[in-house]
Amino acid sequence: MDKVALSALLVLNVAILVVVHQLAHGPLF
Repeated sequence: MDKVALSALLVLNVAILVVVHQLAHGPLF
């Protein structure tokens, strides 16, 4: 994989983690 694909996957993983965290703890931080 090239660096662009790896960077995109990393950003996507972070976004998913944030969304899951938000859902687990409610709509607010």
